[in-house]
Amino acid sequence: QVFITRDGLSILLSRPKKAVRVPTKQNTGVKSLRPISPDSVSITSYEIERIDIVLQDAIIKPEEIQTIENINSPLFYLYFGTNSANNPALRLKKQILVKNVYPGIDWRLVIKEDAGKPPVMKYDFIVRPGADPSKIKIRYSNNCVVELTGEEITAKSRMGIIKEEKPYSYLQENGQAVDVRFQTKKNRIQFQVDHYDK
Repeated sequence: QVFITRDGLSILLSRPKKAVRVPTKQNTGVKSLRPISPDSVSITSYEIERIDIVLQDAIIKPEEIQTIENINSPLFYLYFGTNSANNPALRLKKQILVKNVYPGIDWRLVIKEDAGKPPVMKYDFIVRPGADPSKIKIRYSNNCVVELTGEEITAKSRMGIIKEEKPYSYLQENGQAVDVRFQTKKNRIQFQVDHYDK
């Protein structure tokens, strides 16, 4: 499960840890050490790990979020504090656009679905004219080890691996490519962008 929070993303990983079968009893009002009914229920415990991906110094406001739903792939959830009638948890979204996470910069998350492959999450930063891409700072939580191998990022935790492919950037008006590469320092990621016409 992937959650959008006020700080960025939280990814919840889980896997079965132990399953036990517990016999059920008929409610006769008489205590017994032996089950009256042979029926039983299975109770499974899970191991859980949370990975936080924080946009440092960003501002994420619920009113700045635009969404496109896709009920077939429940990957995205929105979560902002305590749920209530006025602030419900929102279900799956195929695309999420968060406006102005940094001045003049939007953050877009999409679910990419290729035939025969499981859906994967990708993100873009849309840098409008005059905005500064060096403001973008991504930090993984301390339960991850972040490594830059070649031009790709891997973030390894106890229960999983997150991969970030080589970044790609272009000018929206004419499709001209702009050179960009990852920069890492411990668990923090930034983008080094070559000069372009802002």
